[in-house]
Amino acid sequence: MSQNNSTAPTNTNLQKNRVYAPIIIGLSIFLIILVLYPIYTTYVDTSIEVSGLEKIKSEKQLKIDEIKAMQAQFASSGSSEIKDKVQKYNHSFNTSDIMEAVMVNKYTKSTSLTPASISIGSFSVDKGKKLPNWLSLASVSISVSGDAPDQIIDYITYLTTESAYAFTIDSISLPIDTGSAWQDATTTSLSLSLGVYYYE
Repeated sequence: MSQNNSTAPTNTNLQKNRVYAPIIIGLSIFLIILVLYPIYTTYVDTSIEVSGLEKIKSEKQLKIDEIKAMQAQFASSGSSEIKDKVQKYNHSFNTSDIMEAVMVNKYTKSTSLTPASISIGSFSVDKGKKLPNWLSLASVSISVSGDAPDQIIDYITYLTTESAYAFTIDSISLPIDTGSAWQDATTTSLSLSLGVYYYE
């Protein structure tokens, strides 16, 4: 009789355990998901962000490598012409320096053996204006005299190609008679208007 009574509570406990066990397991799984899901989403988001940053880093490194390669090429001996061209624009506005570039060079200097091939009669410079490309353009007006037209042509070519400044030809006022006047005269003179680029 007492044995049957002890068996009944045991069966009841087993039934309760069978009912509660799935609920407890379900709640445990729900709590685990509730805790782990934000961690998982954060991990996924971080992984995506890191992947994106790695891609950006790779692209930037590629650009840096390209720039370094360009710098190396620019620094090589074969790039001296490019450096010279860039250097022509790397001047601030200075009337004395511009005057020196125009008036003191191999064409205007005389030696003990040969006189100067070019004489500068007048010189004026206007600061000009700033351009949309961040450079500024000044205006230089000079009168040039030489023993022959070829000398003046060589001098103008020198100014626009070899001078320290980036000169351009705006206008040239030639003699009225370009035939006999040039041939018979002992010197040839003309007025020359130049543009000169500078950075300021």
